[in-house]
Amino acid sequence: MSDDLQRLYPNPGQFVALQGLYLNSGLRECADTGPLVYTNFIVSIDGRIALAQPDGYHQIPGDITNRRDWRLFQELAALSDVLITSGRYLRDVAHNRAQDVLPVSRDADYDDLRAFRRDRGLSDQPAVAIVSGSLDIDVQTLPIDQRDVVIITTAQSDIARRRALEARGARVIVAGDGERVGGDQLVAALAAMTYRFMYSIAGSMLCHTLVAAGQLHRLYITQAHRLLGGDDFDTIVRGSRFVPSRDLKLHSLYYDATALEGAGQCYAHYQLG
Repeated sequence: MSDDLQRLYPNPGQFVALQGLYLNSGLRECADTGPLVYTNFIVSIDGRIALAQPDGYHQIPGDITNRRDWRLFQELAALSDVLITSGRYLRDVAHNRAQDVLPVSRDADYDDLRAFRRDRGLSDQPAVAIVSGSLDIDVQTLPIDQRDVVIITTAQSDIARRRALEARGARVIVAGDGERVGGDQLVAALAAMTYRFMYSIAGSMLCHTLVAAGQLHRLYITQAHRLLGGDDFDTIVRGSRFVPSRDLKLHSLYYDATALEGAGQCYAHYQLG
């Protein structure tokens, strides 16, 4: 991919390549003091990350999905020790609603990402942590091929379901005794398993949980230069109001004029806390 991204911040003016933008950003050298938790979203100018479909299911709009953003999503996955997702993702897989299989993609376009991991002594695929209080998970959808799978649940979850998941090859960890797994509990449980670089790909509710607990450290945003509208939608965080509000510090910003048939999009990286 050619040098067609314009750096807007810091030191504006330089042009760089899309490929390697996040992969070579030094993220894996930035967690000396503890785990580093990060997430990524693509969002429209009017703040939509997902829109309701006729059946009520919320899905990322095809108007903003694109391969250039998907490349960076994959690069962030290649940097991780563990992908954090939810039981909903596996239900989406069961109903053919998932956007794609879990990264890192096995397509030839992403061979360099798996080579990057091997060069650093990592497995081809990061582990997967599935956060679920209900354990409403079809065991046949567990992504146990070539990766470790951990289920993070609470003491209130059904013991028979835990045993069924373990019989399928997952490791079940009880973290907390409430109805939902808290952000502190989630990160502590994964850190105890020596995972340091944690990439949340679960969506707005888990993002809210992590931010509320002070456990989200980096936020990557692709802002697609399109207006979508719609009354029933998801945004980056979904949950109660943050009191006080949470501040972010802009770390980098790039403009991609060629994306979305010329509409363009920006890639922003923010740091929290």
